[in-house]
Amino acid sequence: MDKQILRAKHLSIGGIVYGVVTALWLVWEFAFGTVQNQAITGIASVAIVMLVFTAVFTLAQSPSTEAQADSKDSMWFGIIFAWEGIGIGVASGILIALEMVQWLPVATAIIVGLHFFPLGRLLNIKADYVIGVVLILIAIIVPLTVADSVAWVSLICFASAITLYVAGWVRVLMSRRLLSNVDIAQIDTVATTSSG
Repeated sequence: MDKQILRAKHLSIGGIVYGVVTALWLVWEFAFGTVQNQAITGIASVAIVMLVFTAVFTLAQSPSTEAQADSKDSMWFGIIFAWEGIGIGVASGILIALEMVQWLPVATAIIVGLHFFPLGRLLNIKADYVIGVVLILIAIIVPLTVADSVAWVSLICFASAITLYVAGWVRVLMSRRLLSNVDIAQIDTVATTSSG
């Protein structure tokens, strides 16, 4: 049961992280893209705050546990995110040096999409495979089908933000489901102990 609580906490933290990353993609879009609509900005802001608030609330509701994360899993988690960061950094450096800045969202979306494959395997989240494929397809299809680079930067940023927002909610909902199972198990344990 402690492992289940620990997993729920990690999923809630993932929801918070994806809320922040969603905001970063939208900032990128608003700064360099074509959307300058205050209504969209307001709606997106409220949606992100709702995700982060729900994730924080879910995390706060998690019972305390003595369980510790598996050190091997923690190591692989760190490796996956380190390679993602290194990949984005190297790709950014190369694209900036070549004065191809408009390709930064493409490279970033592909690298972020790729990181979902080992992450999905490590965390046993099947939705991560779908999210990874969607991000990679967005990064490949949009530049091939939209002629204006400013427009496709905007589309990639916005679509990536939506995709990662969904990933955040997947994690929060999984966390809440795990915690509801823990609550039921704790009630059963208390009932069994009381009657025995």
